[in-house]
Amino acid sequence: MNPYLAFKNIAFTYQVTLCILSMGLFIASLEDLKSWSIFQPTGLLSWKVAKLSFKWRAKDLRQRLFNVLLQDHVFKCSIYLRAFASLLLFIFSLLNIISPTLICSVFFLNLLMNFRTPYGLDGSYQMTLVILFALSIGSLFGVDSSISTACLLFIAGELLTSYFIAGFNKLISPMWRTSSALHGIFSTKCYGHGFFFQLISCKHLLTTFLSWFVFLFEMLFFTVLFFHPMYTILFFAIGFLFHVFNAIFMGLNNFLFSFSAAYPALFYCVNYIHGT
Repeated sequence: MNPYLAFKNIAFTYQVTLCILSMGLFIASLEDLKSWSIFQPTGLLSWKVAKLSFKWRAKDLRQRLFNVLLQDHVFKCSIYLRAFASLLLFIFSLLNIISPTLICSVFFLNLLMNFRTPYGLDGSYQMTLVILFALSIGSLFGVDSSISTACLLFIAGELLTSYFIAGFNKLISPMWRTSSALHGIFSTKCYGHGFFFQLISCKHLLTTFLSWFVFLFEMLFFTVLFFHPMYTILFFAIGFLFHVFNAIFMGLNNFLFSFSAAYPALFYCVNYIHGT
């Protein structure tokens, strides 16, 4: 049997997805613990500041609940719990165990970050939340149910939509079409890289090629649906290398895991469409 045919099995698709996603969640949890100072009262993402984004009402039950869950000590414990639950989720996925309770727990623990950090959450967090939500619903209804299949199709649709929108926004941007966007990105302190910035600064043709390659790849990624499943590996390999590059040179390692975790669902979707 060809390896790609394994993804016709929903349970196997769930296991691979959870394996990849749990690794990313565990690393993200360790990063949050390492940078805990920004969550402290004097930090940029303190609860004292974050809760100002909510419109509280007197004797609001939600206010009291959030004040308990998102205060420093409790929230830090939730990060430790997220790290432990993610590790447990990884082990379960290796043992072919799909636990709806554990998946829902990881989803809830990850959701807390959205309330504690209402600003600055990137696409990797949103993709992670989408995948966890879909797998939570699918696992609760049973992996072999039609709801579970719909959840995988939903993840695949979210992945293709995310890529297409990202690529289209770059296409209509004069800065990306003229390659000046890459110069701007890699000259910054947050996402820049000295060696790569020097490389693209002296090689205009390379910079233009990379700019156009990125947004054309993102826009045309959806065409994977029209190819036989055996060719899907090529799309995934390019996408994986793209995210590896971003992780190494831009520090966007969370994107590597969150978007790669959606690939198995798309693989299942391609098999589903072609009826292989």
